[in-house]
Amino acid sequence: MRRRKLLYKTESKRYQSQRFIYWWDIGAALWKELRLIGGVIFTEKDTNRLHGVSIEELKKWLTPGRLLNAGPGGAWRIKILADDPNTLRIEEPGKNPQDWKVIPERFPDENS
Repeated sequence: MRRRKLLYKTESKRYQSQRFIYWWDIGAALWKELRLIGGVIFTEKDTNRLHGVSIEELKKWLTPGRLLNAGPGGAWRIKILADDPNTLRIEEPGKNPQDWKVIPERFPDENS
């Protein structure tokens, strides 16, 4: 019998007058728990729209070069750009937001 993995859900409010409209941080505390999680559900708080990413996919993008020093232990930032509202992107320090890599969405299976 396979052990059921949890899905982690995180919300972002809508940001106005920015190059991005939604923003989520993946911090060091969550990084330590990724082995227990089957996927992350990024939620747009105002619309309740969901963006699902499996942990296997997300781990590919959480590299040391993309880690930002945004607090204790740093964090990775996932954003939705104002001019591309249907796409999750991972923030890449020193690069133009249009050049940030797109994270493929696939709703994670709690049983995987």
